[in-house]
Amino acid sequence: MATASRPMKKLHHLAPLALAMAVVLQASAEVVSVTLAPPLDIMESGYVRLDEIDLNGDSIADFTFASDSTGVFLRTERANRFVYRASPPPNIGGPVAALPSGFVIGTTLSDMSVAWASSDILGGYVDPGEQSFALVVLCLNTGCSTDFRNRRDFIALEFRLPDGIHYGYLDVFAGTYAGISLHGWAYETTPGMPIVAQAVPEPGTVALLLSGAVLGVLIRRRRRQTQAVRAAAAGETR
Repeated sequence: MATASRPMKKLHHLAPLALAMAVVLQASAEVVSVTLAPPLDIMESGYVRLDEIDLNGDSIADFTFASDSTGVFLRTERANRFVYRASPPPNIGGPVAALPSGFVIGTTLSDMSVAWASSDILGGYVDPGEQSFALVVLCLNTGCSTDFRNRRDFIALEFRLPDGIHYGYLDVFAGTYAGISLHGWAYETTPGMPIVAQAVPEPGTVALLLSGAVLGVLIRRRRRQTQAVRAAAAGETR
C-alpha cells in the first residue's frame, strides 16, 4: 500500500455510549460480547481509511481494517492472527475466511480448508505501520473477490494478552460491495479456551454502557492520502 508522507489525521473516536455489551457464560468460562449499535460501516470512497479495533479495551489496537474505493482489508497487529481460506498452490495464504455460526474457534480448526496466519503471511509478525493486509473483500469492475456471501458471518481471531493467547471473532456482514458492516465482536477471557462463533446480542437485549469504566472499548478511525490500496493480501502469489 503506497502512502503519502503527510501524517494520519484522527477522525473519529467511537464513544462507549454507542456500544452495547453483554457478558455471558460459555463452557464454564467467561465470554465478553460487544455489540455496536448501530453497526459500524467500514467502507471508503476516497482516501484510505484505517479502523483500529481494540478488542479488550486496553487502548492497544489488536487488528486494523483498511478500506478504500476497491474494498476492505485486515491487518493483524503484532503476533495476532486470523483464520484464512487457503488458496491453491502455487499461491500462499488466502483471503480472510468467512466462518459460519457454530464454528469452534481455537488452536485446532475442524475445517481443513482454513488455517491460522498473520497478515504478514511470511514474516508472521506485523511491525507498527507495516503495510501488510489480508483481503476481506475486493470489488473491481469485473466483480467482487471475497470468501463472504452477502450475509452475516464471522472472522476468527487469535490475540495475545499478558496472561496468554485468547480466541475471539468479529461478527460482520460482507460480500457483494466494497465494504463491510461490523456488528460487534466477542472473545474468551480465559487464555487458550476455544470460543463458539455466534451473532452478538441485538442492541435491544442488552443495556447501553453509561461510561467507559466497564469496558474501555474503542475504535479509532484514521484516514490518509494514498494512490491506491495495494494490500499485501494473503493469497498473493509470491
